[in-house]
Amino acid sequence: MRGGRRGAPGEPAAWAPPAGGCGGPPSSRTDDDGPSPAAPAPLLAPYDALVLLSFGGPEGPDDVVPFLENVTRGRGIPRERLEEVGEHYFLFGGRSPINDQSRALCAALEEVVELPVAWG
Repeated sequence: MRGGRRGAPGEPAAWAPPAGGCGGPPSSRTDDDGPSPAAPAPLLAPYDALVLLSFGGPEGPDDVVPFLENVTRGRGIPRERLEEVGEHYFLFGGRSPINDQSRALCAALEEVVELPVAWG
């Protein structure tokens, strides 16, 4: 986070990434790997972390209508219409493909940036 508070040399940073970062295993990169050609360290030096934001979606069939109720809250959309729209998610097994796409992007980012990566 640009301009974020960093600890003094030898002290921990004020922000720590969540365990597993992107919901997957931590990056296998080490300082011995050298700078990534896609993201050289000097370019990212003023940052503490990379945060990937995604709208997200339901993870399973039981989450579809509650997810739609949440994102349309206050708009007066009848539940019957939400159930009708929810049928589109069943083409993907009752889940949103954006979640898996976001996880894949996050894992790929962990391999090329020398920063903690968090997805939310």
